[in-house]
Amino acid sequence: MKRTLIVVCIGCFCLSAMGQFFSKEEKAAKEKEKKAAMKSSLQEAEQKVIYIEFCHAQQEAHDKAARMHPVKIHHTPEQRESRTIKAEKTAAALMNPYREEIAKKHSISVEYLAEIVKTGKEEEWPDGIEAPPEEE
Repeated sequence: MKRTLIVVCIGCFCLSAMGQFFSKEEKAAKEKEKKAAMKSSLQEAEQKVIYIEFCHAQQEAHDKAARMHPVKIHHTPEQRESRTIKAEKTAAALMNPYREEIAKKHSISVEYLAEIVKTGKEEEWPDGIEAPPEEE
């Protein structure tokens, strides 16, 4: 009888430790709390630095993609459109390692990095990329 009681207690403890006894609502609430805690864990100035770093990486990815799939003046409109689409897809693929690198460097998740970028775009933070000089 004691052995059965001990086995049942250990089983309940293991299941509760693994979250089997929690409802989906409780799990969602805990996840929201984690995200809120993570969001408030970084100062806005540090988030802006991460956003600027992301913008530089994005610009570099677009530049590499444009060099890989250049649009020439002698191309037909269909070829230009095709090259532009290929460059956009390549830039998106090139951004994945940059995202992971930035997240690892700042010890944050890729999801949190996406939240920082979203916040930066919504609040129109400066991206730190200088516009090319205008020709007169």
